[in-house]
Amino acid sequence: MAQPGGFIPPPTYLPSPAPSNYSSTASRSSGVLPNQRSTPLKSGSKRESALRNYLDDALLQVSRKFTKKFPTTEEKSEVENAKSQGGAAGGVGLILGYSDVEPLIEDLERLIGLVWVSGTASLQIPYLLQIAGSLLDYIPPFQPRPTPTFRLFNKLDLAFHILLSEYRMSVTEKVRLNSIVKVSRAMVVRLMEGRDFLDEVEEEDEAENDSSANEDDSDLDLDWSHKPAEEHNDSNDEMEVDEETEGSSSGLQQGYAQPTKKELDRTERVLEEEREDEGWEIEVARVYSRVLEDIGEDIRGDPIGLVVDE
Repeated sequence: MAQPGGFIPPPTYLPSPAPSNYSSTASRSSGVLPNQRSTPLKSGSKRESALRNYLDDALLQVSRKFTKKFPTTEEKSEVENAKSQGGAAGGVGLILGYSDVEPLIEDLERLIGLVWVSGTASLQIPYLLQIAGSLLDYIPPFQPRPTPTFRLFNKLDLAFHILLSEYRMSVTEKVRLNSIVKVSRAMVVRLMEGRDFLDEVEEEDEAENDSSANEDDSDLDLDWSHKPAEEHNDSNDEMEVDEETEGSSSGLQQGYAQPTKKELDRTERVLEEEREDEGWEIEVARVYSRVLEDIGEDIRGDPIGLVVDE
C-alpha cells in the first residue's frame, strides 16, 4: 500500500537499498550520497511534477534567505514574534536570512540528497547544475567555513562524476559544468587565501601586543646610562663583584635565554596552523577533481588546472 504524501519523503524516510544494476554507483557514493531509487521517476508523472515543484520552492526559499543575509537584531525579533504569535514566517517579509554559510550549505545538502534519491538523471543534472552554479554567489559573502564547504563540493563532485560516467550529458551541459568547475576552483583558492590573510592579521596583532609588553618590561631593566654622571662614576669606582654575585648574574642571563611558556605556546600554535593550512591545500586541490578527469578531454579542451591569480 502506497504511503501518503507522494514522492516527498517524511523525516523518517530511509531510501531502499540500491538494486544490483546500481551496485557500482552505490559503492562509489557510499557515505557521501544516499542510495538512489531502483527505477527513475516517469517523465510527466505526478511524483516527478511534485518533486520538481518542491525543489523549485525550496531553492527559491534558499535564494530569498540569501538575499536577506546578515539579519539585524530587529529583523530577528520580528520573525520570532511572528512565530510566537502563530503567524506564518514563510512570507517574503518574514524570512530570516542566513547569518552564516553553514546553515545555507546544510539546506543545499538536503536538497542534493533529495534530488539524488530520485534516481532520475533528467532531474539530477539540471538541479545539480543549478545548485553548483548558485554556490559561486552564495559562498563568497560569508566567513569561510572550510569543513562544510569542502564536504559540499565533495558531494557535488561525486554526483557529477557518476552522472558523467553512467548517463549521457549533452554538450551544452558539459560546457556549463566545465565553466562552473573552473570558476569554483578559482573561487575556493581566493577564499582560502582570504582565510590565511585573516589569520596573518591576527598573528600581527598578537605580535604587536607582545612587542608592547616587552617594551613595558624594558622599563624595569637597570640602565646605568640614565643615571646622573656623578652617581654613575661613583658606582664604577665603588662597585665590587664577588663570585656569588657573578654566579647569580649568569643564572639570570640563562633564564632570559630560555623561551617562556607563552613563547612555547605561540610556537606550537603556529606549527598547528601550518599543519592545518597544508591540510586545506590538499582539500582545495580535490575540489571537483573527479570531474576534471572526466570532462577535460570530453569537450575537446585541456583539463582545467588550479586557477590562481598571479
